This record gives sequence, C-alpha cells and structure tokens, in this order.
Amino acid sequence: MNGTGSRGMGLRFLLQMALAITPFAPHNASAYDQATAAPLNSQLPGGHAGLSYSIPDITLADQDGKRVSLSDQLYTDRPVILNFVFTTCTTVCPISTAIFSKLQAKLSSQGAKFRLISISIDPEHDKPANLKKYAQEFGAGADWRFLSGDTAGILAVQKAFNAYRGSKTNHAVLTFIRSPQDGRWIRFEGLVSADALVHHTLSVTSERLVAK
Repeated sequence: MNGTGSRGMGLRFLLQMALAITPFAPHNASAYDQATAAPLNSQLPGGHAGLSYSIPDITLADQDGKRVSLSDQLYTDRPVILNFVFTTCTTVCPISTAIFSKLQAKLSSQGAKFRLISISIDPEHDKPANLKKYAQEFGAGADWRFLSGDTAGILAVQKAFNAYRGSKTNHAVLTFIRSPQDGRWIRFEGLVSADALVHHTLSVTSERLVAK
C-alpha cells in the first residue's frame, strides 16, 4: 500500500476514535485559574466558572504564512475553540486534531459561526509549510487557523493559558472555548468529544443546538 493510502486509513481511524470519545465535563478551575475565575455562570452547562486569561500581545504566522495578531484572532464576535498541538506528535495531538475536524463539520452543518485555533508548541519545526500540510490532511477550512511563531512567543502563549508543562512531549491535552458575549473561557482537560464541544460552543452564543 502506498504512503497516501496508509495516511488516509490512519486519518479515518483517528476520526473513528474521535467519535468514540466519551464527553467530559469542563475542567473546574485549577488553583492557578481560581485567581481569575469569574463567579459561576448559570447559563453555562454544568454551571462551571468562566475563566479569564491575559493574552500576550504577539504576532504569529498561520499556515498560509500570513502574519496575524493573536489578540485579533481570539477577540472576535464568534466563539473561539483553541487547542495546542504539534505536527510530529504521534500520540494525543492527531486525536485532538481529528476531534477538531469533526467539530468543524458538525458546527458547519448547524450553520454556526465559529473560529478554530490550533497553536503549535513546536515552533522550530512547525513552519507555515508544515502547518499547511497538516491542516490539509485534517480538512481544515477557512475558519480553522494553525498558528506558530518564535520560541519565546509560543512559550508566552502556553504560560498565559497555564498550559506549559516543560516540553512539547510533556504537554497537557487542553481545549478552550471563548465566549463572544463576555470574553471568558471554558477550559477542558483531557480529550473531549466533538459532540460535547459542539454543545458547549453553542451554549456560549445565542445559537441553539438543533437535533439532526
């Protein structure tokens, strides 16, 4: 079997795994997060607190090589769903990226407005060309941006989200959803199903999930 066929089978397997993941509840604020956690918001599923993060004012590059302001990417009038990955990861990153691929499809089928952001924690390797290839393998559309930058900038972003664990091979599996209404975040630790992310994403907007 050629390499293309093997890669295609591998991606299909990852998508199947992404569908099989049991939904997790949002992570309750850690000791670090509690310092900036908002009071419990009854409008959020499960009543979990919204979190506030101080985002560094840095410029990153997307998969097309375009220089973008991280703040401009995050502070938008649509919900933002963010994770941290790197393209040579062979364990959890392909699975979490496959989950984002399913999330993209499900939100698009609902006619929802959204923005997916995947930030590479391997800036030395993940230049725009590698990010673009990775994005294409997972079917990333116009509303899904893969970002990277210099080492100092990427470290600053990870620390801002309390996501830095010392090295790329030891990184935490985290997903964040930003509400466009109040700018606060829901934080998930561990792998989360696409269905759960759809539910929580639509819960922070005026849109409602419509059963298909």
